[in-house]
Amino acid sequence: MSNLTAVIVDSDSAQAAYIREYLTGSAGWKIKGEAHDLFAAHELILKTKPGLIIIELEINRQSSFGFIERLARENPTAGIIATSSDTSSDNILRAIRSGCLEFLPRPVRREDILRASEKLERTFSREFRHSGKVIACFSSKGGSGCTTAAVNIAAALRETTGKEVLLADLDPEGGCADLFLDLKPRYSIADAVRNASRLDHSFLRTIAARHSSGISLLSCPPRIIDMVDIDRRQLPPVLEQLKRVFDYVVLDMGRRYDEAAVQAIRNSDILLIVSALTLPSIGNTQKALEYFSGMGLGGRLKILVNRFVKKGPISVKDAEKTFSRKVLWQVPESPDEAEDSLNKGRPMVSLYPSSDAARGFLAVAKGLEEMTSHQVAA
Repeated sequence: MSNLTAVIVDSDSAQAAYIREYLTGSAGWKIKGEAHDLFAAHELILKTKPGLIIIELEINRQSSFGFIERLARENPTAGIIATSSDTSSDNILRAIRSGCLEFLPRPVRREDILRASEKLERTFSREFRHSGKVIACFSSKGGSGCTTAAVNIAAALRETTGKEVLLADLDPEGGCADLFLDLKPRYSIADAVRNASRLDHSFLRTIAARHSSGISLLSCPPRIIDMVDIDRRQLPPVLEQLKRVFDYVVLDMGRRYDEAAVQAIRNSDILLIVSALTLPSIGNTQKALEYFSGMGLGGRLKILVNRFVKKGPISVKDAEKTFSRKVLWQVPESPDEAEDSLNKGRPMVSLYPSSDAARGFLAVAKGLEEMTSHQVAA
């Protein structure tokens, strides 16, 4: 499998060369680099994001296990193989508990590398070949209907594609996607972050609540402090794992510019700014466009005008002049359907599929499906 990449962390140049020769020559892996200490290894792994990490435990006996735990958290889709001359059951168990998939005694033998690399290849083909798309819904201003948009876009993606869709609520102040879906989840996105190293397919299926529309939900925790205390460094690996399980991950960001929100947005494929045709909303949308464009995310930014009224005082063309970019979608206002949808805990696209708003969200979903199916993230 020549598309798989590896990094070797080993203090013994001869042993590293032996491992490299076999992996590239017989197993078909591409070596992205070698490191001879943990600091250099961390920098190299952050830069190259390999699929396989082979690390010598003796390179730093006191720090190796903690380092492996960190690698497992930061690189949940990578396979980690430990090598050591200490083959005691205690040492092997510590390596496995730290996050290693395999343990190889030193000096490493050709047949052991073969067995371990073949196991990793099977793991990649079974679990890691799938990569979903992340769509972040960002509110230009309170009252723009960001949660309404996120809930209905998630449901519309499920309906139009038939694929697995997860809605994740990351808005600690206004997060109420569970109310929109009339769900009372036992777990939240905070549980996913706290258990980042355990996020496999079965665990995620356990903590995500399932709605009758077919979408899954990771709600915001009931206490704001639980969301505020989320380690922002854990969000990227959590999102990576969510993408391995779900075809689409829709994030309800609210209107957040904190570090955790920025980390989530940086790891999204589409940043959908939910705006309205009011002066405050247009002004805040423009600020958001400038801010996120300054982060190098200009190619991912898309604008949705929600609660659109045809004969309003401000036209879409007026807004586009301010934004210096196109408004891709306009979802008409449907106040009665929206209220009834909330009261009954069902998305408008399911409850009132013929309403103007539902048709608007279905159009958004179809557009997002087309974009993400051909997209290379900026």
